[in-house]
Amino acid sequence: MTTYVSRVLRFDRAATRFGGFGFWKPSSLNNIPEASKNDVDEANIVASELEKKLISKEGEDLKVLKSLESTKAIVEELKSKLHGKEDKENCDMNILKELNQAKMNLYKTTEHLTAIRESVELLNKRLEEERAALEKTRERLNSVNAAEISKEIQRLSDDALEFSKTGDEARFAVDNAVCEIERTRSKIKAAEMRLVAGRN
Repeated sequence: MTTYVSRVLRFDRAATRFGGFGFWKPSSLNNIPEASKNDVDEANIVASELEKKLISKEGEDLKVLKSLESTKAIVEELKSKLHGKEDKENCDMNILKELNQAKMNLYKTTEHLTAIRESVELLNKRLEEERAALEKTRERLNSVNAAEISKEIQRLSDDALEFSKTGDEARFAVDNAVCEIERTRSKIKAAEMRLVAGRN
């Protein structure tokens, strides 16, 4: 601390000896020329040009933004149409599956009905054979005793009852098969109408 104070005192005496203290001012500042009117006008022109360029750039940016918005809208519309097309295709596929399934069911039902009809035809053939056998039995009964006649009549009655039950069951199966075919055809027609409406 003592050393610092002694240095300050020596500096103060030296400054007093050489004329005292004063503020330093660079001499180069006096040589700076004042801005002329031409310089100011030129600066204004440059500023005006920059402002015009900035406005033009903002306009271009605005056009780009509008173009981007338009492109985005088009993309969204295409996406929407694509999703709609996919949904429509999925709907068409479901209708086609339903139609194919209905046709397959109709085919199976038709096969079942064919088998039933064959069974009915076989039953009718057997009935005809039984009728022929009955006629022969009647002719034979004229030459046998009463006990044998009673047994034969009972047998024929049982056979007739069994054939009657079988015939009723066959007719019931045929009726059910016909109803099932009609329902299946209605489903096929409805599915085809939906498919045509979906494509339009």
